[in-house]
Amino acid sequence: MTIKRYNCNGRFHEAVEHNGVLYLSGQVGENGGSIAVQAKDCLEGLKKTLEKYNSDMEHVLSATVYLADMRNFKEFNSVWDAWFKEGTQPVRTCVEARLAGPQYGLEITLVAAVKE
Repeated sequence: MTIKRYNCNGRFHEAVEHNGVLYLSGQVGENGGSIAVQAKDCLEGLKKTLEKYNSDMEHVLSATVYLADMRNFKEFNSVWDAWFKEGTQPVRTCVEARLAGPQYGLEITLVAAVKE
């Protein structure tokens, strides 16, 4: 059982792989703006990270979404729903949480299968 850890910043790794499953650290939308802008930015970053470690959005198994304000749930979902191809949506949990700073409206963590 090999555990591969990728891109450590001294506190945590960007991704960890074990038995063909890739665990990504949470990502936020860095460009500010509305929750839709932050969601698109965040999902694009997650997509790039998945591809970097031999996975993609169609291999996402599970997502945890942290919204700073649940009043943004509908707006967030409008971006989320357009992001995944029909039939490839992962299981998902979405909760309201205080994030690392007031500039962040959301954070998303993913678990994905590595492509064979």
